[in-house]
Amino acid sequence: MNTALAEIKADGTLDKIISSYIPAEGEEAGTYHYVQTVTEGENLVMATNAEFPPYEYKEKGDYTGIDIEIGRAIADKLGMVLKVEDMAFDSIISAVSTGKADIGLSGFTVTEDRKKQINFTDSYTTSRQVIIVRK
Repeated sequence: MNTALAEIKADGTLDKIISSYIPAEGEEAGTYHYVQTVTEGENLVMATNAEFPPYEYKEKGDYTGIDIEIGRAIADKLGMVLKVEDMAFDSIISAVSTGKADIGLSGFTVTEDRKKQINFTDSYTTSRQVIIVRK
C-alpha cells in the first residue's frame, strides 16, 4: 500500500487530486478528477463514511471526493478495481481488521488504540484544526 501511495505522490497524481478539491490559497479549484483505468479483475474493497466532503461524499448517486479518488489511483497501481463500501465511521476499523474491507479511507487520525487493531500507511495529507468566531 505504501508503495502505491508513494507512486501517486511521486507522479503528481496525489497533488492534482487534492488541489482539485482544496486549492492553495489564492488559487481556484482545479478540474482534475482521477478516472480509474483498471475496470476488470479483483476488487480492492475500500471502507469509508461518505459524509465528509470534500474527502468522501455522494454526488448524483456516485461516491466522490479526495479519498475516493486516492482509492481509485491506488487500486490502479495494484491492478485492482476499487469497490467502495459506505458505512458508519465507527465500523471502518472493524471492517478492515476482520477482512470485510481491504482498506479504510475516511480521515483517520493515528492513535495508540487504533495502532493495536490496524496498520497505518504513510500519511498523504495534513490538516489544521481551528476555532471559528463571529465576524
